[in-house]
Amino acid sequence: MASRKRVYDAEFREGAVRIVTETGKPIPEVAEDLGIRSGTLHSWVSRARRNGSPSSDRLVAEPAPPRPPVWASAWSWTSFPLQAPA
Repeated sequence: MASRKRVYDAEFREGAVRIVTETGKPIPEVAEDLGIRSGTLHSWVSRARRNGSPSSDRLVAEPAPPRPPVWASAWSWTSFPLQAPA
């Protein structure tokens, strides 16, 4: 028996997270009251604490600095001169 994936709108997710954060109720209790799985609500709360919104999958942190080009590495073929076999 296949289960269907339920989709919750952003307003519902934000409201559920707000209940957990403002009332201090345990996640399993709030999830049961709302009729959702506690793991789902836990992921929304974690995402909201990390990103500021339970609807956002993107991190708010600054992007990493660009990496130097491959040709700029310290390793080069001149570091290992080829020698003829003896």
